Amino acid sequence: PVVLYCVFRVLENEHAVVTHPLVNGVLRVATVTIAVLIALFLPHFTEILAVISTGLLTVLQVFVPVAVTLALRGFGFRVFLLSVLGTGMLTAGMSSALRNLYTVIAEG
Repeated sequence: PVVLYCVFRVLENEHAVVTHPLVNGVLRVATVTIAVLIALFLPHFTEILAVISTGLLTVLQVFVPVAVTLALRGFGFRVFLLSVLGTGMLTAGMSSALRNLYTVIAEG
């Protein structure tokens, strides 16, 4: 729901027709319905989402703040430590997510 909220905020700001209450309501219901149908009928959706989420969220929540800190303060022990911890989190999370996806695909 949060991702879809962000999508609609961008659409409302970019396109005037989406601000009409009837069009907005229909588009919101249609988008949520399509998202639910994709989740229901795409094989191994949860495992695929886990792989995507692991990569994106680790980058957004660890590496982007580290990069900003690096740009503002320069390289230091904290930046090094956070980079090492972030790399470890990404490696552990991605290996687990990929292992789960492989197991589900192998089972058929």
